[in-house]
Amino acid sequence: MEDFDAFARLVTALRPWLGQLAVVGGWAHRLQRFHRLANPPGHLPLRTRDTDLAFSTDAALAGDLRTALRDAGFTEERFGDDAPPATHYRLGEEDAAFYAEFLTPLHGSGVKRNGAPDATVSKAGVTAQKMRYLDLLLVSPWSVRVGPKLGVPVAADVDLLVPNPTSFMVQKLLIIRIVQPARRRRTFSTSTTPWSCSVPRWVSCTGVAGTGSPSDGREDGQESGDGRSGLVRRGHRHDSRGGADSTGPTAHA
Repeated sequence: MEDFDAFARLVTALRPWLGQLAVVGGWAHRLQRFHRLANPPGHLPLRTRDTDLAFSTDAALAGDLRTALRDAGFTEERFGDDAPPATHYRLGEEDAAFYAEFLTPLHGSGVKRNGAPDATVSKAGVTAQKMRYLDLLLVSPWSVRVGPKLGVPVAADVDLLVPNPTSFMVQKLLIIRIVQPARRRRTFSTSTTPWSCSVPRWVSCTGVAGTGSPSDGREDGQESGDGRSGLVRRGHRHDSRGGADSTGPTAHA
């Protein structure tokens, strides 16, 4: 199955929750180039067989994501000794099959009171892995509209949240020193490409994630949003169809 076909099945299954989920990791890198502020290069983006979906610790996530994924043909693959165990939601049986995993910010020491690792959490039927500095990816996310015209075979165009490039780069730099060695190699190899393919002209590598940008016309630190979805504490959600969208979800990063 082509990766955009599999990705379309994923976002179709999760459509009711897309306002509370941000697409992060390698798929964020691919989707950022569809934003109107992006400067996409001529080369193809890096491809990855997994889709990372992040949500805030206080996102409501009403309903049952697990059932929605199962009904769309995804199966659970559990691994590790954590409680609950880390879980991939796989589409297909082959070794290189497409899969999704959920992530949420890690706060505190990373150790529970009983001494066990505070590595995972269950919400709305799915298990999410906790990750340090993930909050940054939920600050002022971009909204990107995708559909058949962009190669994503969904029935109707859909709006997806992806990290803004500044947050994306800063979070990558921060986690390089703390991720496990195997994951560190993958993170380092993919962290540099988005800088060249998706960074808009106004982004500075010295900028601070979550502050106002020249495209939204606000002073640093001004808050927006209506607090409905649990994403984006500060700043506007940048919309691929016309600048900042002040109606976007609010985050508690």
